[in-house]
Amino acid sequence: TSIRGGYNNWRMRNRSVTALLIITSLVLAACGGAADTRVTLARPEFAVSSLFADYYAAHNGLKLMGFAIGPETVENGVKVQYFQNARLEYRPQRPEGQQVILSSLGQQLYGGSPTCLQPQQAASGALYFAESCHSVSPQFRPYFESNGGLPVFGYPISEAYIVDGQYFVQIYERAVIVWDSARPVPQQFQLANLGSRACPPAQCVGANRSNGWAPPLPSP
Repeated sequence: TSIRGGYNNWRMRNRSVTALLIITSLVLAACGGAADTRVTLARPEFAVSSLFADYYAAHNGLKLMGFAIGPETVENGVKVQYFQNARLEYRPQRPEGQQVILSSLGQQLYGGSPTCLQPQQAASGALYFAESCHSVSPQFRPYFESNGGLPVFGYPISEAYIVDGQYFVQIYERAVIVWDSARPVPQQFQLANLGSRACPPAQCVGANRSNGWAPPLPSP
């Protein structure tokens, strides 16, 4: 399956979720075969746990994280819940008001870029973080800052890069932001389906998990 096919599948599904919570998937046959178009309908099988409901509502949950694809559960002693684009976790030891955070799925699934960007190399208008040796690109900065910034996304762990010659991607500790400039302005920035990719099969609805799309790492 091509990267373009995977991304278009993700893009169509997220547009449907926002409007009607209906997923439309376009699957390409492997290795030069004819295209096989299948429509998969899905609905939220799980409610947002009361433990995470306030955070979800305060952070534009449906648009940012997608709908819940599994129930509240415990992983390694931590209460979590998976969503299409994220995993929320509850850390009672953190200060009041900061106990719910996005898990570090970007770090978990990608590991970060080994290349270190020096401050003087950052583009004009970028937001540079010495802690991760990367910058939020100027194109991604408005979305990053208007949707919670560092407390939500964590540090950037790659620079922005191009997928399939068209889509701009940047990896953060807790999310991957994808920019499609061909879409209407309010819909150009969305998160990749890291929650769907990371959720164990036993915990999440099979179709929602398998339909998740995440971009490849940048080429060396």
